Amino acid sequence: MRKLKLISFITVTVAALALAAGCSNGANKNETKTENVSETQEKESENQNQGKTENIGKIFQTMDTTDITGKKVTKDVFAEKKLTMVNMWATWCGPCVEEIPELEEIAKEYKDGDVAIKGLPVEIDGQTGKPMAGLTEGEKKMVEDVLKEAGATYQQLLASEDMKQTLSELEGFPTTYFINQKGELVGEPIVGSNSKDGWKKIIEERLKMLEEK
Repeated sequence: MRKLKLISFITVTVAALALAAGCSNGANKNETKTENVSETQEKESENQNQGKTENIGKIFQTMDTTDITGKKVTKDVFAEKKLTMVNMWATWCGPCVEEIPELEEIAKEYKDGDVAIKGLPVEIDGQTGKPMAGLTEGEKKMVEDVLKEAGATYQQLLASEDMKQTLSELEGFPTTYFINQKGELVGEPIVGSNSKDGWKKIIEERLKMLEEK
């Protein structure tokens, strides 16, 4: 796995590395927050975050893309389970790669249950520093190598051109979304990796949110 990470980091651009700085968790957001933030500023930030969440929700409700094998995938994929966990990750993000084996374990444990796990590997445009649609053949090979070494078999979706603009609003890798059978977000997206037990606890919380609706 170390070899794969080294290759990934060498090939990533400076822009990608800058985005990866918030990769492991969202703690850095608290470090930059001042104590004397006005109510107006807080409200503006709240509205911006809500807008981002609404935009992200729409890309799953209208999703029309393929997976890494070329199979066509639409929003109908979410109808198969009560809850779908979509984990957006990148090959150059250490915490992303490290949690893949545990996500595979979770996928197998819930295989006959109400939850599906999907990956969404994304790469960064070296000029804009923003996520790109799809993957090049070389990038696909890197993703496949990471998945093979991790023993991961859960489906990997590709970002379509329509999804690209919204994905540019993400705050870090990995970012995980929980989607209901209609393609709607269940709760807020989660930025940062987690342990197997941590994810299972969150999954159960999101399932409970569905029951309470």
